Amino acid sequence: MHRRDWPFFEKMVRRGATVLVGQAPNSTGVGPALTCVAGHRLANLCGLTTLDYSRTFGRINCLDEYHGRKGSGDAFPIGEARRGADRILDVVGRSDAGGYGHLICLGRNVARAFYMRDDSEWLRWYGCFVRGGDVRPLFVAVAPHPSGLSRWYNDDDNWRRAAEFFARAARESQERIDARAAGGIASTNTPRDRGRKGAAADGI
Repeated sequence: MHRRDWPFFEKMVRRGATVLVGQAPNSTGVGPALTCVAGHRLANLCGLTTLDYSRTFGRINCLDEYHGRKGSGDAFPIGEARRGADRILDVVGRSDAGGYGHLICLGRNVARAFYMRDDSEWLRWYGCFVRGGDVRPLFVAVAPHPSGLSRWYNDDDNWRRAAEFFARAARESQERIDARAAGGIASTNTPRDRGRKGAAADGI
């Protein structure tokens, strides 16, 4: 994750927002995490303006920098990515943040960085736990990465399914933000459409 994105990410976690996790900054290194093409696609899926999108989700990348191309995709050194994921979990899974943590991994590579199993279903919430310390429960979902390289979203049925998931995730994130601001916990603290427990081999 780029250090410029860290203060915003921590602020949104404290506010109770769902966190979107991408792979790395774009090739130009310009702009905050998950803006530009990916951010516009996510905002469209949520049915939000780009401004409301920025106010609804925390956003962070596993990697500090773009590592270039590898094969048909982008290079993604898994060791470095897992160190980034551990730092993210230190914040999202922190017990003093209040309520459950909610995190959406964008792409299988990101999911692997968080030790999620490869058979985790797209667009389903899984209840997990964080190793060590006094931490809160954590809900994790995995979605195809919204970059222009992903063809999954070109299918109309896939787009409709993703739009339903992200629109609901946006509503629930905003409800948690509003409830936290009022000093409470939202009824959407436990997301709908949960999958089986323990999607990661030993938790996260």
